[in-house]
Amino acid sequence: MCKRCGKETVVIGYEESSQLDVEPAKYFVLITKRQKRACRSCEELGVVAASLPPRVIEKCLASDRVVIDTIVSKYGNHTPLHRQSMILKRDIGF
Repeated sequence: MCKRCGKETVVIGYEESSQLDVEPAKYFVLITKRQKRACRSCEELGVVAASLPPRVIEKCLASDRVVIDTIVSKYGNHTPLHRQSMILKRDIGF
């Protein structure tokens, strides 16, 4: 409604504003499932499974992204490891 004459107003465009925003880090467990297969007629071959994808640190419980993020924070952002561990505990709720 127009404040002056009281008639219905029409939309003639939009005003837009932008803001830089951030989402907090999200930690989750990544599960990789590989099929184990065996041939019933070739028992000497045993069980065969697909090989694991290559990792930055073999048999590490942390994913490659966690390892890379830790290295970038330590050497790129100059954040000591003890401070990174305190941040991690705070972010995951310990």
